[in-house]
Amino acid sequence: MAFKPWRAVPGRLLLWALNLFSAVALIFEGYNQGVMGFVNSTPGYVHTVGIGGPDGKVTNTTKQGGLVSSYYFGAMFGCFIGGRFGDRFGRKRAVVLGSILILLGGSLQAGTRSGDMTICGRVICGVGIGFINSVRIGWKTWRIPKTDQGG
Repeated sequence: MAFKPWRAVPGRLLLWALNLFSAVALIFEGYNQGVMGFVNSTPGYVHTVGIGGPDGKVTNTTKQGGLVSSYYFGAMFGCFIGGRFGDRFGRKRAVVLGSILILLGGSLQAGTRSGDMTICGRVICGVGIGFINSVRIGWKTWRIPKTDQGG
């Protein structure tokens, strides 16, 4: 029998763990974009992904914008697909799949050798964030006790 940690954790503790996981997912979304702004000005990265020369001066701003915005492109589709996946296969599985996609996309971004590899990594990472963001709110709401709901 497979280990199912959400069954081993009591209700209130599970709610706190879910809130913590949701906070980390939300922070990661902003952190990813914030770090990308800094990375785009690093001379080695600028030259590696082909948006400028070895001196770090960006000459292809359109491609630079595409590298950054591809994350949101993936997140948009991740929200569409993730919500449907969560309804069909369960929210827990959707969050696990989203987390795996984030790890895969982050790994591709960290080991990038070209602009295409960066775009692929950012799209995959965005799909993972879309999965988590579309599922975690409903899952959190579902887990909150009735006494704590409402205003």
